[in-house]
Amino acid sequence: MIFTHAFKKKGLKLNKNELFTPVSAVKYFIEQNMNKSFHLFVHDDVFEELKFANINNESPDYVVIGDFCDKVSYETINKAFRLIKGGAEIIALSKTLWYKDDDGDSINSGAFVNMLETATDKTALLMGKPSIEFLKMALEHSSGKPESTLIIGDDIKTDIWGGKELGALTVQVQTGIYDSNMTVYKGVSPDYVIADVTKLSELLDTLKFQNMKSHYFSLRE
Repeated sequence: MIFTHAFKKKGLKLNKNELFTPVSAVKYFIEQNMNKSFHLFVHDDVFEELKFANINNESPDYVVIGDFCDKVSYETINKAFRLIKGGAEIIALSKTLWYKDDDGDSINSGAFVNMLETATDKTALLMGKPSIEFLKMALEHSSGKPESTLIIGDDIKTDIWGGKELGALTVQVQTGIYDSNMTVYKGVSPDYVIADVTKLSELLDTLKFQNMKSHYFSLRE
């Protein structure tokens, strides 16, 4: 699996069954709503994981929107618009507007979700960060508790804000879309800041000897 391979490259051991992603959340939602129908506007890899759903491409109850870079076109976007305008609700795997790609900044699927919400005057059900429902599902999956959980990410608007809303400790990494000029968002700032995820084990070792009280902690190269 791509996710576990990426973690291993960073020196972090993680098994497939320890992962809980937006796709995991959508799978759980579908399993709990097998009487509902779905149009899957997602990458082919994700479609393979969700194809057990009751697929309806003409009048679904829900349109699931994820990464669809392998099929993006005016026709596919307009089809999603028409289905939503016709009564379908929106399920979004992400509302992140952009991300850092290897060759520069790139638009993310959240921008299309935002566009479709505006065009149809509807609000998507978010199955990803910073949705508190999503984070609670992830905690339930791992049998975790907010007070003993670290939320780690590069985006203060989603990762850090969502973690704080959950009641967890937060760690911001200075990679990806990290912005050194935005250290506070809606009154929220990270508890810890580290250079990148390779510094996480060092931070965890430090926390073993600390009181876990909220404070700013920076690990740099």
